[in-house]
Amino acid sequence: MTLEIKPERKISEIQEQFNTTYPFLMLGFFVPGQNTRAGNSVAESEAILGARTVADCQKKAAAGKIDINSTMTVAELEKNFSEKFHLQALVFRKAGNHWLQTTMTNNWTLFKQNEHGREITNSSGHFTDLRN
Repeated sequence: MTLEIKPERKISEIQEQFNTTYPFLMLGFFVPGQNTRAGNSVAESEAILGARTVADCQKKAAAGKIDINSTMTVAELEKNFSEKFHLQALVFRKAGNHWLQTTMTNNWTLFKQNEHGREITNSSGHFTDLRN
C-alpha cells in the first residue's frame, strides 16, 4: 500500500486508507509536542485531529508518498512518518471494543499486529486458530 501525504489531505482520509488494508489497526496522529506516550486515549486523538489536515499536524511542511507493507514493524512505520513527514503518528490495535497503543509490541510487523487484533476481537473466550 502507498499512502500519499500532502499538506491539504485530511487525516481521516489517511486513517481510512490504512484501515482498509489493516482493519484491526488504526493510525493516530497528534499535534506536535503532544505527549502521546503518557496515556492519551484514541478518542481524544480522533476528536482533535480526524477532520484536520496533514499540515495542521506537521512540525514542518513535507509531502510525498510512504510505502507500507505487512513486513514493516510498527516502530519502522512510526519512524517513517516522523522522519519523512514530520508527523507524530502512533499505531493502535483493536482489542474487542477498545483501541490499544502498540507501545509494548512496536517490534511486531503490521501483519502480526493486525492478526493479533483479529484474534482478540473475534475471540469469544477461546483460542481462534488463525490458520483457518
